[in-house]
Amino acid sequence: MTVRVRPMSVHDHQVLADLWSLFPGNTMTGADEPEGFRAFLGRNGRFCYTAEEDGQVVGSVMAGTDGRR
Repeated sequence: MTVRVRPMSVHDHQVLADLWSLFPGNTMTGADEPEGFRAFLGRNGRFCYTAEEDGQVVGSVMAGTDGRR
């Protein structure tokens, strides 16, 4: 099996939100809603990646700034 890492897209939002919600202790906030997600990617898209294995999203990496810090 091969993991493919690609730039994250706004179209990944729902599948990523579903994945993130599976992790115990992970709290989803307003920033994780579609509008906040799009804004974050708009500022930081070059630092955000989605990992897929056999066509299924299995991970993500997001780094950047929220515009304030």
